[in-house]
Amino acid sequence: MKSFGATHSTRSFWLATSPLWAYALCFFSVFVCYQLKWSTIYPQLSPAVVVFVFLTLIASLIIVGSERLIWRTPVALPDSWWTGSRVKWATILIYAATLAEWVHAGGIPLELVLSGADYDYSSFGIPTFHVVVFGVYWFLSIHWFSLWLRGYGRNFAFYSLTLLAIDVLTVNRGALLQALIAFAILYVARTGAGLKALLKIAGIFAGVVLLFGYIGDARMSASGFDPETTILVVGSASDDYNADALGTGPFWIYLYASSPLGNWQLNVSEATTVHADAWTFIRLEMLPDFIGKRLTDPSVFETSPALVSSALNVTSAYGRAFYLMGWSGCVTVFLYLLAYYLLTRVMFGRTEYFDSAIATMAAGASLMTFSNTLVFSGFVAPMIVAIVFRAICRIRRRTPCKTNEVGAASLGQLE
Repeated sequence: MKSFGATHSTRSFWLATSPLWAYALCFFSVFVCYQLKWSTIYPQLSPAVVVFVFLTLIASLIIVGSERLIWRTPVALPDSWWTGSRVKWATILIYAATLAEWVHAGGIPLELVLSGADYDYSSFGIPTFHVVVFGVYWFLSIHWFSLWLRGYGRNFAFYSLTLLAIDVLTVNRGALLQALIAFAILYVARTGAGLKALLKIAGIFAGVVLLFGYIGDARMSASGFDPETTILVVGSASDDYNADALGTGPFWIYLYASSPLGNWQLNVSEATTVHADAWTFIRLEMLPDFIGKRLTDPSVFETSPALVSSALNVTSAYGRAFYLMGWSGCVTVFLYLLAYYLLTRVMFGRTEYFDSAIATMAAGASLMTFSNTLVFSGFVAPMIVAIVFRAICRIRRRTPCKTNEVGAASLGQLE
């Protein structure tokens, strides 16, 4: 197989893997999506929200533009510790752990959903054990896909997709979407943003749209609702949405993409702020949720930000921050994103796991349009796993797990 390169020095790589570029692109896309006005329950965007969003986009793009000046020296990535045999046995162990979780849940979640059983992913899995298993399989799925792109053989792609299938079988749509975004980022980074690559990615995400709509309709049908009308009623579809021609799939995606912005705007419009203290804000908006929830008084969760609909309960990265501390909370979350990105770039800059760690960070940043992913277990757990693997790498080699800087001309393509 032809390798797509083993450095992170090309312009397309820096642009494609930048979490700030992903953040800017996704927030702008959601802003455009909001203007479709397919739902009648959303408030009009206020100048304050529009200005804040575009200021963060401008700041992000300025930093992206300066990255090539800051990290301009071509750097080669180390050879990987992973071999075909190690990948195979790691996959077997992960599926054995997943099987234990399916037994604990009373069956394979996808089968339970399609059969009409009451299933909620938020309560799936063996406590604590599930966070570890998820972090390992999700991060390795991304890392092995990255190694396939670097020319390590088709087996790495096969086992990467085999791990990705766990998200489908557990009906973890958020993790599946995050993984597909990371895959797309890595693919564009290694192949360049050519027309062929973009068409492939567009085709995959079109399929994901249909899959999301199908799963959503299946869950509605299994719960005894009419799948052709229920989501349109819940989302208060406007006359601008042609359900006869488009079906329900695009409307599902529209609601997922735009409702967080609508909820955030509703809180701004109603000036819904509880003026929480700094420690409460840190526990809820900066610490990993599996830590913050254990340090926070349960009474804090008795109230929540205003919602355009009880069925649409996410508020973007800034909705709860505004609810807790107003605009200062929103600014703090954005600055936290910048600090998180800088730390990731520096920590993994010349390691085997750079590609997969920065793609994980970029996928998480792209989903900040939904919520503050920087504190979610689904994002934090894979990042912790990446840090652990990096530490193991350093211990195994008894030297910093890095390679020397090399010139771009010396980096050849593998066949």
